[in-house]
Amino acid sequence: NTTVKSQAARKAIQRLRWGPVRSVVPGPLRSVGRKVMEGLQSMNTEVTQRPPLDPDLAARLREELSGDIEALGTRIDRDLSAWLRPPVS
Repeated sequence: NTTVKSQAARKAIQRLRWGPVRSVVPGPLRSVGRKVMEGLQSMNTEVTQRPPLDPDLAARLREELSGDIEALGTRIDRDLSAWLRPPVS
């Protein structure tokens, strides 16, 4: 649910965070640098609302994926039957 405000800023932040400068920064300072880079990324990111899922599409997906959901529940030994019921509004 996020969009990048500026692709150019995103690329610059990524180059700084993962580029060659990283190898010369001492370990203890990396955690500070990481927090700064995360802050910059956060400032360049906008959280957006997703439109609600169409109820008919949700029902079709539950129907189509029911076998996979049941198989996964068996495999991980968990009850996933709630995934097969429509959400309570």
